[in-house]
Amino acid sequence: GAYLCPAVECWEAGKKRRALNHALSITVSAENWEILLDYAREKLPEKKVPTRVPAGGG
Repeated sequence: GAYLCPAVECWEAGKKRRALNHALSITVSAENWEILLDYAREKLPEKKVPTRVPAGGG
């Protein structure tokens, strides 16, 4: 399995690092990456969701 971050920028970074290929031990074609990114751009927020509260309580 693989964790999928709920933000478009994570998916775009994952494409560059080929993270999904490594996590699932497969090769995702360029065509399939574009399909995945189109879906992410349509359904997910643009900015990364904060995962922790900054020092000082935010």
